[in-house]
Amino acid sequence: MRDSCQTYSSQLIDLLLTALGYGLKEVSGSQINYVTLEGHGREERLEAQNYEKLLQLDKTMGWFTSMYPIEIRTCSHLEDSISAVKSHLKEIPNKGIGYGATFGYHEPLASVSFNYLGQFEESDNNEESAFWD
Repeated sequence: MRDSCQTYSSQLIDLLLTALGYGLKEVSGSQINYVTLEGHGREERLEAQNYEKLLQLDKTMGWFTSMYPIEIRTCSHLEDSISAVKSHLKEIPNKGIGYGATFGYHEPLASVSFNYLGQFEESDNNEESAFWD
């Protein structure tokens, strides 16, 4: 997967969502499908504001789950599909944080949900690995 990320100059989430898009295309018959993307709300980079200082996230526990709809468009060429996913994700303000507060949840979200937790590195430290055993 890391080689594929380098080959396509993409993040792993871009490739996984593209693969999901092709799977949904097989099931739905449509090149455009909608998915509810779920995030943990502790995003490293936010565009418009530095909410970490505002909310003092270092003094909190847990997640600030965000759920928001995204469009996954599949194209005839894999490279174009990956590019479409990457472009669409970049257009989402603040990585979806605040979607519910801004738009509410009056309309149901897409029935397919995708929750990417990130990459976990294996640790040699016994104390840390105890959490995963």
